[in-house]
Amino acid sequence: MKEKTIFQELASDKKYIIILSIFTFFFLFFTSKMSPLYPINEWSDINVYFNIGKAAMEGRTLYTESFDHKGPLIFIIYGIGYLISNSTFLGVFIIELIGWLILIYTIFLTARIYLQREFSFLISLIVPAFLIKYTHTGGSAEEFILIMSVVSLYFFYRFFMDEDTTVHNPKYMFLHGILFSMVFFIKLNLVIFWVFPILGILICLLIHKEYKNLLHNILSFILGVFVIAVPICLYLYINNALTEAFNVYILLNMKYGSPLSASDTMNHTFMRTYSFFRNDIVGFIIMSIGALYFPIKHIKNKIGKVSMILCALSLFFILFSPRTFHFYYPLSFYIFIIPGLISISLFIKRYVYISYSGKLLCLFATLALLVGISSKNFFGLGGYEITRQIDPNSPEFQFSRIIETEKNPTLLNLGSGYGNSIFTICNITPNVKYFLTPNIYYNMYPQMRDEQTKYIENKEVDFIVVDNFSFNYQHFRNLQAFKENYILMDTFVNKRIVFGDEFSTYYLYRKR
Repeated sequence: MKEKTIFQELASDKKYIIILSIFTFFFLFFTSKMSPLYPINEWSDINVYFNIGKAAMEGRTLYTESFDHKGPLIFIIYGIGYLISNSTFLGVFIIELIGWLILIYTIFLTARIYLQREFSFLISLIVPAFLIKYTHTGGSAEEFILIMSVVSLYFFYRFFMDEDTTVHNPKYMFLHGILFSMVFFIKLNLVIFWVFPILGILICLLIHKEYKNLLHNILSFILGVFVIAVPICLYLYINNALTEAFNVYILLNMKYGSPLSASDTMNHTFMRTYSFFRNDIVGFIIMSIGALYFPIKHIKNKIGKVSMILCALSLFFILFSPRTFHFYYPLSFYIFIIPGLISISLFIKRYVYISYSGKLLCLFATLALLVGISSKNFFGLGGYEITRQIDPNSPEFQFSRIIETEKNPTLLNLGSGYGNSIFTICNITPNVKYFLTPNIYYNMYPQMRDEQTKYIENKEVDFIVVDNFSFNYQHFRNLQAFKENYILMDTFVNKRIVFGDEFSTYYLYRKR
């Protein structure tokens, strides 16, 4: 019997897919601040991606003329979003929506490998409720990586579900190569997700002496990697940025995320795991089931069992052991919520038969949507206002009103946080390489602060934003050229953020 294509599988479950599509749109519309419902996504990282992407699309070369230590592909994604809408996040929202539709469809298809339509539909609604806690305001690199990981997970399970599978379709390995390469050029350490399952597939082919199929799969994977890698490397090479990209994206990130001593690494991993467990006990248990119990119980291929367990353990260690850790990092591990829910559903279905009408399906989708909206609380006060008018004095809008009085203003953000969103609100294209300040210590990368000092001495930017909690605040506060060349225009005290007895305070300076 001829194998069904993914599109044929989706078409055969048309009713469920239509409802899931509508649910996904409204879910993202209300729970991602990329949505046109919100005036701005104030998250620092998102604005970094958008404005470097903007600069790249306007001719400034990545890494040599616009600096950040993230991978080049995330800037390209945001740059494409900028081409769609150059003054809002609407373009990125469209890309994000396409990604989430792929995510939800693939979750449904993955569950359908093991379950009936009704259970698969419910799992597709439940998974976003767990993800939403770590998506923050939407659009993170981890969010896009999760989408790519889920697609590969589906094909891994399809191969490993049967014990006697001897041949692997090279076109799927080609897809794995593309996804692997995309993640490598966004956040390289997360490619660990692909390592053990890919090796498991190749070992299976080798054991069964499918040498021709093995060769085809290896070549297909390499070709898939090249599809993404060659254009990016060619762009960097043509613009004489290949060396700088390697120094920043590879070497600096190795230094930035380098492990501490063995005892400190174990201590950090334990404390982060414990915190993760306390923050989401239910999710942690379900993911543990998905990462460990599911492969043992429901993956028939023995090499597949080992591969998927090693995949989960290595990804967990990569996420929770490094020197640096941010609250949204666990999002990548939430991929194992899918097999966890499948395991639980396989247990429940022994005792419960489910058959839903269209009205009941819509009701469940509506309830899942309301859960997601209430979890975000984007409609309350506290920096998550739905319109400018609710809080016109947030720092990004308060400062923007002053900056917008200048024709073609230029801006330098010496801190992080809200200052990065001013570039987006005022539609400012960065005019200097180090136009913002990622949280990188001076001893790790001294040239960033040194160059920013020169910008100030040479009065290369019209406006400067700095906050008192930034890494280099004291250096610039005491810099004589700063005092001589720039005058304080406005101050914003954020009383929601306090460290010790000091509130978070933002300052806006203008060139004299």
